[in-house]
Amino acid sequence: MRRPRRQVLAAKSALTIAFLALSLMGCRPRMEPDQPDLQLLTAEQLKYQLHQARAPLTLVHVWATWCSPCREEFPILMRFRDDYNKRGVTLLLVSADSPAEKDAVTRYLADHNARFTSYLIDNPNETFVDTLNPQWSGAIPASFFFGPGGELRQWWEGKAEHEKYRATAESLLKAGN
Repeated sequence: MRRPRRQVLAAKSALTIAFLALSLMGCRPRMEPDQPDLQLLTAEQLKYQLHQARAPLTLVHVWATWCSPCREEFPILMRFRDDYNKRGVTLLLVSADSPAEKDAVTRYLADHNARFTSYLIDNPNETFVDTLNPQWSGAIPASFFFGPGGELRQWWEGKAEHEKYRATAESLLKAGN
């Protein structure tokens, strides 16, 4: 039995209106644009990223949520990023937390307004350490300044104050020009 054309059009119109109403009422997947983008990172991916970098300076900072000096230093890094991002300096935050802790790391980043792409070491091992610097013991926090093309220019282990980050960046940016 065929339905009259008018009934079919009325049914289609009613369904369309219902879908629109539901979407306006919030019955669609909620996007979280304010959430950090946390990606797993292998040593090979980091090496590639550093070699492809065209920023005048890239600061790779290795940290973890369970590391007290790392947590103390975190606001300093956010201030450094705010101060130097406009000058083309890139901050790559690399968490040494276990990949199983990805949700906790994402929450920590969100709580500290680190709403940009950050990384979680996929497989922390000697290869990862050597990718950043064979002289690095693997202790955290650790900071590595790279020039364009992945050239290691300066690094240190341990917590640092904003002035050390600022002075290092200024010196390296001046030397790079």
